Amino acid sequence: MHTELCALLGVRHPIIAGAMMGLATPEFAAAVSNAGAMGSIAAGNYLRFPQLLRDAIRRARALTDKPFLVNVSLFPDLIPEERAGAFFRVIAEEGVGVVETSGRSPRAFLPMLKEAGVKVIHKVPAVRYGEKMASIGVDAVTLVGMECAGRPGADEVSTLALIPVAAERLGIPVIAGGGIASGRAMAAALALGASGVVMGTRMLATAELALPQIYKNRVVQARETDTILLRSTMGAPMRLHTSEELCRLREMERIGTPDWVGGPEHIGGRRPMDAPGGEAALPLGQGVGQVHSVKPVRAVIQDIMDEAERVIRALAQTVSQP
Repeated sequence: MHTELCALLGVRHPIIAGAMMGLATPEFAAAVSNAGAMGSIAAGNYLRFPQLLRDAIRRARALTDKPFLVNVSLFPDLIPEERAGAFFRVIAEEGVGVVETSGRSPRAFLPMLKEAGVKVIHKVPAVRYGEKMASIGVDAVTLVGMECAGRPGADEVSTLALIPVAAERLGIPVIAGGGIASGRAMAAALALGASGVVMGTRMLATAELALPQIYKNRVVQARETDTILLRSTMGAPMRLHTSEELCRLREMERIGTPDWVGGPEHIGGRRPMDAPGGEAALPLGQGVGQVHSVKPVRAVIQDIMDEAERVIRALAQTVSQP
């Protein structure tokens, strides 16, 4: 299976591993890349000292000779513009071939990145933003539907509805995200017009990911109904694994309880790596219902590719029948 995205990124499989709210370390990126997909390093892990990103890139390079990308979140509440600039300078100097951005527009940084030969993928939750990104010259756009973990769009439009429209309008490779955690779902995304997929929730249940086992167990045990969407009333929704505490916060948000003022800061305030006992809020997408086991990254990617090819071949046979 070789798509336009494979050609653009120089990878064997059209799969990108998500940054997963900072869980994407150099070691995990290398494991994904060595399996033939595109691993990612989350630059946000080095927010206090951007120069440490240089060491992370070099650690990944010591573990793989395959391409990987660096994810730089440009959400104003997560990273100041000057820090983003420092990240991009390190990326350009280190010769990283691909950057994934999200949040505000990367337009100010495109000349520097393009001059260094860096390809830019921007992640958006709506087609209109994708059209804007295509017009300023990014190389590909990731469209995430409301099913995705973390920060879906405020429009609450599904991946199924987004991808065909984006594929028709954008004129550059479209990457599908949200609800895609199996080969069957990947085949559907390709049928809708995507050139590849980004997977976060499925990658949570992998042996190499530095995520405490208690959270991996929750992923495997969860159903597609076991996520919760908070902060919708603020226009900045966040999808997480549901819990009694988060249900309480959602009710506070719904009725406008004054205490809710402190709610958004509480949600996701601690990462699972910093709270190994299980008390952290875990970003989780609705595709979790497709995840049934913890496996090595290579096995996960191969399983997805094998299933996607089986599904596509089976569909082709049904079409060819009289």
